[in-house]
Amino acid sequence: MIRFSILILSLIVVTALPAGAASLDLGINHHGLSIGNSKNWTGIRLNIADADVERITGLNVTLWKPSESPNARLSGLSVGLVGFHAETISGLSFGGVGLGATDISGLTIGLVGVGTTNLTGIGIGGIGIGATNIRGIVIGGIGTGATTIKGVAIGGIGTGTTSMSGISIAGIGLGATDMTGLAIAGLGVGASNIKGIIIAGLGAGAENMTGLAIVGLGVGAESIKGLVIAGGGMGGDNLTGAFLALGHIRADDIRGFGLSAYNRIDNRQDGLMIGIINIAHHLDGIQIGLINYAGNQRSGLKLLPGLNMHFD
Repeated sequence: MIRFSILILSLIVVTALPAGAASLDLGINHHGLSIGNSKNWTGIRLNIADADVERITGLNVTLWKPSESPNARLSGLSVGLVGFHAETISGLSFGGVGLGATDISGLTIGLVGVGTTNLTGIGIGGIGIGATNIRGIVIGGIGTGATTIKGVAIGGIGTGTTSMSGISIAGIGLGATDMTGLAIAGLGVGASNIKGIIIAGLGAGAENMTGLAIVGLGVGAESIKGLVIAGGGMGGDNLTGAFLALGHIRADDIRGFGLSAYNRIDNRQDGLMIGIINIAHHLDGIQIGLINYAGNQRSGLKLLPGLNMHFD
């Protein structure tokens, strides 16, 4: 009891000093228990506010806003009631406000957010996570932003990145230059290039889309290859695959199968189209519907009910 009281008193006295002033070290060769702003320590370290820290391994608890520690390397269990500023953080780290480092690996939790250049492992930010490169699983209460994401990204509102591969889930929307894998958004998904599976409550748009897309309203892209299912309609320059829509399908060229109420192909149709109205400037295939028009048919056969077919 007496020793414990002395320890508590030492903590109060030492941590009341300005950051960087002193530390009470109970151990040998920088191993053991350190109370205060020790720069290098292995074991248990308790401090008010870090400053000019170099290397800490083990349990590190910091109570207040840290000063600059550009070369700090923290590994093990790091708990900052406000947060940390370090070069590298590895292991399990928790920041009451947030965490900032060049490289973070392991499990990282920031009640407000996490900011880093490279994040590997699991990152959770109450508001969001920002990084250059992410590899692993990241969860942002509002959103996640990065240059490159490989793994799983979940944003309460959205996720934005240059390159995304893996699984992306957003309450509202997802945006990327290149997206590969599975993307699920409450409203929409937009990217230059999409490869994989897209599920969106409203719609999806891209320059090039390959894979499966299921959307509540519509899909638009310059080039689409795969299977697309839309509650409203879809449009593109070049469509290859199978396309199902309640409303309409409109394209310059289509190769494959299409099913919707209104199908309009401004240039060439290769394959089968089924709808109430089917229009193709050049038909190399079959149209089934109430009204079928093929611009390259012989005179008198261009507009037919029920069925129209032409093969080059």
